[in-house]
Amino acid sequence: MPPTTLSVMDWLDRVANLRQWTNNEVRAPHKPLLLLYALGSFQQDAGSELRYSVVEEELRRLLVEYGPPNPTTPAYPFHHLVNDGVWEVRTDRGPGSPGSPGSPGSGVLRSSGATGRLVPELRTALSREPSLLGRLARVLLDSNFPPSLHTELCEAVGLDLELAETAPLAGLPGGAESAAGGSGTGGCVRSS
Repeated sequence: MPPTTLSVMDWLDRVANLRQWTNNEVRAPHKPLLLLYALGSFQQDAGSELRYSVVEEELRRLLVEYGPPNPTTPAYPFHHLVNDGVWEVRTDRGPGSPGSPGSPGSGVLRSSGATGRLVPELRTALSREPSLLGRLARVLLDSNFPPSLHTELCEAVGLDLELAETAPLAGLPGGAESAAGGSGTGGCVRSS
């Protein structure tokens, strides 16, 4: 039986309902931060994978700046976002996040050559419906972060919402030239 294709609304619902760690009714934004980062990466290069050893420090910085006050590791969302059906992890040994059903440590993700990216079905949906990227980002931002942080957070993860709603994606046929030019007003670029 062929896999079921999810509608735009199904993807929006899936992202709106990410399972998140909570404490005293406060939801931790670990997974939304990683997913925003992945959407920014996808916008810049639809074929890209995020190698954990390369993005670890940038994800750690995002968690420190926008995450909960208690210390955490980027390994947590990198491993657990898989359970929400929007993210996949591969290692040098093949598909699947390494380690136990709990959270593998950063060392395990580094040593196994772990890479993560949006699941193929979501990448296909984003390619077919480019405005979905901006809509998913808006759901993540509106559900997890105060409006005063939205612009700053988009800049931090390299996401240009205005471009997401108007231009083809880089890395797709016909998309590289359009996406590289941008509109000039969104201005979100991944910071180093």
